[in-house]
Amino acid sequence: MRPSPDGDGRNPAVLRRAITRPQRVAGVEVMDVDRYGRTVGVVTLPGKVNLNQELVKQGMAWWYKQYAPRSKELPKLEEQARKAKIGLWSKPNPVPPWEFRKARGKPAGTA
Repeated sequence: MRPSPDGDGRNPAVLRRAITRPQRVAGVEVMDVDRYGRTVGVVTLPGKVNLNQELVKQGMAWWYKQYAPRSKELPKLEEQARKAKIGLWSKPNPVPPWEFRKARGKPAGTA
């Protein structure tokens, strides 16, 4: 899952749901560390709510296949959001953050 639409690794929904209220985060399962040293993982909120899935479902994040290639739920949720044209899918030609950064020539989280 990749935050969007800015392509810079920031997502207001993530900040509101997890970072601004860290006491509400139930857990983070670290899956990987990317080539830039960023942690890739699954965030679980109280009530066993999978934040990654919620963000993709709401069209607030992309399913990043490289870091969740075996996920069965994320591609379904992304397709549902695309069909419903919600969140980033409401725009005519959304650009994946990895393509946006590639075009700019620098990774997320760098100045």
